[in-house]
Amino acid sequence: MAQTHELMEIGALVVGFGSIGRKHARLLKEVGARVSVVTRSCREVERDSAYTYFESIGDVNMKEIRYIVIAVETSRHIECMLNALRLNKRARIMVEKPLAAESKQLVDLGLTIEDKERVFIGFNLRYLPVVKKSKELCKQQDKKFTRAEFFSHSYLPHWRDIDYRKSSSARWSTGGGVLRDLSHELDLMQWLCGTPHKLNIYGGHLSNLECEVEDTIYIVGSCKQAGLVSIGLSYTQHFETRGFSLISNNETLVTDLMSGKIIKSSSNGTELIECPCEDFDDTYRKMHRDIIQEGGGECARYIDGQLNIKCIEDLDRELGMHEK
Repeated sequence: MAQTHELMEIGALVVGFGSIGRKHARLLKEVGARVSVVTRSCREVERDSAYTYFESIGDVNMKEIRYIVIAVETSRHIECMLNALRLNKRARIMVEKPLAAESKQLVDLGLTIEDKERVFIGFNLRYLPVVKKSKELCKQQDKKFTRAEFFSHSYLPHWRDIDYRKSSSARWSTGGGVLRDLSHELDLMQWLCGTPHKLNIYGGHLSNLECEVEDTIYIVGSCKQAGLVSIGLSYTQHFETRGFSLISNNETLVTDLMSGKIIKSSSNGTELIECPCEDFDDTYRKMHRDIIQEGGGECARYIDGQLNIKCIEDLDRELGMHEK
């Protein structure tokens, strides 16, 4: 940990101080960064003396900043990212997922290759121990899977300590619906199976939950490294399950994100691999370290964020629930 503090002793800026912004600020402070915060509620927010506060990103002394986290509402991600790129020519930037609210926000931005190389997306499930181990095991399999399945099922009223009907998940205008809320699965599909080809979507609002969004969907298609892929997502399952299966000619991996266990099976037998996650916040810590120390490592890149949004919009258009 001492070495980590020495390596992480840099100036970090968190733009946005809602629940996820506060989490990023706290975790960056824990690993030794000097943290500044930009929040529109600078005068009203209950201040923690561990941070320096600013009302605008333009007020920050960028000479001291080497890492920037964009944690504002999704509709402002691109605006804040562009300001950060313009004001700081060397800092690496992590944008909370998704990269943007709509793909049209990414048109004609005038970004250089160097700009895009400095931008990363906060798909932290890539850093879950059981997911990272699955990725390592994938490299030992055939380059192409015959079949890959991803799923995330839970019960929306159990998610938060508020009325689910008032949550952002239940409303289209705030980015709700399983397609956007559970976009981690689309990222994992892309990361493990390569660029998706034509994807088809089925489902919609199929339950008696009082929400205006899709609560159950099933996506079927193929990817560069998988002959058949499927993704099942829902808000309607009272018992939570989340994981994926990767099947190749030589081996099958069944990964359970809830228990942190992998079943690896082949003609040579079956093996249980345990990869427990002692602290879920550590997925964020590892992501921040990866970007700061290793130039990104396994973190999702700008191009991954672009592809994720395009997939979501194409699938949403096909589903047809939110046509204007």
